[in-house]
Amino acid sequence: MKNYRLLFPDGAAMPVLRHDTGASDLAAWAKAIFGVDALELIHQLPDPQVFSSYVHRLYYRVNQLKDHAEQIKEPLERICNEILIPLIGEVLKIQFPPSIRCHLAGAGTASAFHRDGDPKYGVSAQSLNLWIPLTRVWGTNSIHIEETVDSGIYRPVALQPGEMLVFDAYHLMHGSYPNNTPLSRISLDIRFVPKDVSIARKLGLYATP
Repeated sequence: MKNYRLLFPDGAAMPVLRHDTGASDLAAWAKAIFGVDALELIHQLPDPQVFSSYVHRLYYRVNQLKDHAEQIKEPLERICNEILIPLIGEVLKIQFPPSIRCHLAGAGTASAFHRDGDPKYGVSAQSLNLWIPLTRVWGTNSIHIEETVDSGIYRPVALQPGEMLVFDAYHLMHGSYPNNTPLSRISLDIRFVPKDVSIARKLGLYATP
């Protein structure tokens, strides 16, 4: 029996998995570092200086979390062992620390549309992405992913805290638009390579044959 749902049933297979936010409270980690009660409102925090661009402002917030990434190693390992591996089997490689994204409300974007398979990234063709939002995501505060390879049709990911997405970032174009919602988004990206890619292929997780 499947323990997941597909994000876009009419597109490439992108399973939405659930993790226990009590056992793996990643949002609490970020809240403690920022000293806030609501991660979605981090754009309201006073800036410690005048930033020359939105990108510099964004990466100031990203680096605040990145400096403390070791604190979430154990909960991320738990997610891998208890949720990801039962779906796709053992993993050959998994990224740590994760890539950390902050998409601030009322601001631009630092994530142009791209494929991880672009040569400049040096990513394995067998890699998949585990995308973990720490806040509610929808519309322009979220990531937008191509429905199928070369379709040119992009749809926003809508998830609640405790939900996470597996998708083929190597082959599918993805990125974000300027965030015109009233809420900011914080998310983690973890690339991983299954040990036996045939399992992932049977599940349709790779967007190409």
